[in-house]
Amino acid sequence: TELLAPRARSIIAYDGSDAMLEVAEANLRRLHLSNWELAVADNEDVPAPTHSADFVIAGWTFGHLTQWYPDSWTDNLERVLTEFLRIARPGGTAVIIETLGTGQITPAPPNPVLAKYYSMLELQYGFRRTNFRTDYRFESVDEAERLCRLFFGDTLADRVRRDASVILPECTGLWWKTT
Repeated sequence: TELLAPRARSIIAYDGSDAMLEVAEANLRRLHLSNWELAVADNEDVPAPTHSADFVIAGWTFGHLTQWYPDSWTDNLERVLTEFLRIARPGGTAVIIETLGTGQITPAPPNPVLAKYYSMLELQYGFRRTNFRTDYRFESVDEAERLCRLFFGDTLADRVRRDASVILPECTGLWWKTT
């Protein structure tokens, strides 16, 4: 939202977490823009009118369904994608951003279930994909280790410490389609 708001006429960002919205609000206020709104919403029930957006984007969210609902994630995916695409106006653009490997230099799905999800986006739902690097850059090895341990676990944090690295490679996938 922070990257898009300066380029958009208006923007509404939804998240299921008040804490995430508080961070977004603080970042957006620093930009001194008045073209944004934030609201709590679940991916299955977004309070936006049908066909109301030229551009809809979901970043690092739908892939979590594979972990949260291991036995029913494909059904949940159908529901959230239907809701997501409902918001886009005909001729608009829908974008989904997901990981293609934290700590990796070559893009690849991190596990077989995400590989299936990514394949479904392309083959079943008609999204196209591109990849790019979104490496994390830290101020110090201590910061890199602390944040990696918090977000990605001990194995990656131990590798960052062992390598004394302030850069953690990250491959990102961007799936898009015209609605």
